[in-house]
Amino acid sequence: MGRPTDFLVHPRREPAKRPVAERIRDFREFTGLLPQEELEIQAARCMDCGIPFCHAYGCPVKNLIPDWNEMVFRRQGRRALDLLHATNNLPEVTGRVCPAPCEPACTLAINQPPVTIKQIELQIVEEGWRRGWIRPEPAPFRTGRRVAVVGSGPAGLAAAQQLARSGHEVVVFEKSDRVGGLLRYGIPDFKLEKWVLDRRLEQMQAEGVVFETGVEAGVDVSARYLRRAFDAQRHDRGYAFVEVLSTCPTHFGRLNESGFGRFLGVRLRGGFDLGSRFSLSGPLCRRGGFGAFV
Repeated sequence: MGRPTDFLVHPRREPAKRPVAERIRDFREFTGLLPQEELEIQAARCMDCGIPFCHAYGCPVKNLIPDWNEMVFRRQGRRALDLLHATNNLPEVTGRVCPAPCEPACTLAINQPPVTIKQIELQIVEEGWRRGWIRPEPAPFRTGRRVAVVGSGPAGLAAAQQLARSGHEVVVFEKSDRVGGLLRYGIPDFKLEKWVLDRRLEQMQAEGVVFETGVEAGVDVSARYLRRAFDAQRHDRGYAFVEVLSTCPTHFGRLNESGFGRFLGVRLRGGFDLGSRFSLSGPLCRRGGFGAFV
């Protein structure tokens, strides 16, 4: 990982942000990218720990962080991208919206600012898109099996892509009018612009994934239909991958909520994304909601 003492020589650097006077005029992303030379220096700060807690403990998807840090430092961007995609179908999303628990788990974070893992991840995948390295990867053969994926959020999309690349015919059912679930209707554009999502969806469609929007499982299609129309790999019985994300409101418990106008954050966020307008008056209290705030 470069020189063993690089983490002592080079401080952590963050990418520049758009000026406030500029970014208050739109809802676009406001965090920029590091110059390539600076990115390589940041990757060199990785100590290649004997026990990489960033990977083993901090990262929910077990990204091979020290490995692709090494490839970035060695200017092997294509290899870094392959290592990133080995564990993550949507690195352009996690590189933007993930809270990066890998960084506080970084061994360097014990007494210094951690490695800029999230930014390195984002720039690896963006270089892949820019250079045309990320292309559709259709399966070389077809198994003849059909799989239904209920829900087109991040888990559903990742499952659909992996299943399609394994040769199965995949149909994704989404109750909203557009694909993406929480990624489209739960995250505002200044964190995740929707062209980023659409770019990946085009790749998935080219790989054979079929998206059925405006279809709610259990309402528009029954469990009986799913069992009859879709095959299991091992049994001649219905099989479906069901993505479960909570879009049900939680309550304050002991507080008297009767005097509050209540909105479900994800639906409110989605309403704005669809062009709806809401009138909010009186005191406003936000509870939780990840990034689905106004």
